[in-house]
Amino acid sequence: MWWPFQDDDEVFITGSAGTGKTFLLNHIIKLLRKQYKPSQVFVTGSTGVVACAIRGQTLHSFAGDDSSWGGIQLVVSGDFFQLPPVKSKRIGDGDNDKQFAFEADCWDSSFALQVELTKVYRQSDPQFIKFLQNIRIGKLGEEEEEYFKRLQSSATMDSKAMLAVQVYPMNKDVSRVNEERMKSLGDEAFVFKAIDSGSDIKRCRKQLDQATPSELSLCLGARDGLLPVVKFDSGKTKVIEPVTWQVKDGDNIVAERKQLPLTLAWATSIHKCQGKTIDFIKADLSNAFEYGMHYVVMSRAKSPEGLFVTGLDPAKIKAHPKVLRFHEKKLASEKDEKSEEDSTTAPLAVSHTKFHFSLSEFLQNRP
Repeated sequence: MWWPFQDDDEVFITGSAGTGKTFLLNHIIKLLRKQYKPSQVFVTGSTGVVACAIRGQTLHSFAGDDSSWGGIQLVVSGDFFQLPPVKSKRIGDGDNDKQFAFEADCWDSSFALQVELTKVYRQSDPQFIKFLQNIRIGKLGEEEEEYFKRLQSSATMDSKAMLAVQVYPMNKDVSRVNEERMKSLGDEAFVFKAIDSGSDIKRCRKQLDQATPSELSLCLGARDGLLPVVKFDSGKTKVIEPVTWQVKDGDNIVAERKQLPLTLAWATSIHKCQGKTIDFIKADLSNAFEYGMHYVVMSRAKSPEGLFVTGLDPAKIKAHPKVLRFHEKKLASEKDEKSEEDSTTAPLAVSHTKFHFSLSEFLQNRP
């Protein structure tokens, strides 16, 4: 099995939802830490939530806004068709206003290889996968609309309503639902305060807040609650112990927060459910406001039986025009490369535009 990171190549990993990007990235991190000294491998995320999830630091805290790559090897992962970056007030919507990483002048020169994971693992229903792939690129034709109507008419969410996670575009709706459900329990709330420490805790507190709250209010019966044992939706029970979240600068831990790894989960936002797999989802998309929102929430479901959507406006199902142009440019480049390969008798070389990567084959043959 060809190992794309053995020659210090810079690599960009993409793929639709459920193809295993995070799984592969975490495995690559482990391998790189074995291959190099720990101080030579830096793990970063574009947001505080992502950084804490992969036990790294934010990209800004690592490199600063104006720093160049400085000769380091890059392994970057993401799907531009999902939620776009949160825009600065200085950034507009025009073609000259750069919002995405691929708009950077150094994008093409930064990666010797661009890998796309193409096999979807989260879903197994071929028709559902096809539907989601079309939603991903903003395609909602007659076939997709008809399939969505069938999804709605065959939905069996009534019997599973108590298990369904309610997903909203707006944080205010998430807070409202969680607070209402919490109050309906009628029991005394217990407040768990986090323990913060570290030499740079003041600067890093906002990043830690994105991962876990400084104060957590729970009571008996609360979803994902404890006192001191939690019974989860799966039927399992578990004593919950505090967990420590860390912010690192290289190998140095500069901030820590010790808190219970729980949050109220009757409702969550589309932004926070990105990257997750959810068995039963009830999504209200009446206030959807961003490109990719419909795709992100629908692709969290493992099957069409676990998805129920209200407030759908087909006119809002769109992919960002810049992402579509980037995708079309990539496809055109692949077509040109294939034509060149077909016209030569030379051995097939690995494409420096995109390499269709088999995650299952990689895991079977990993070093």
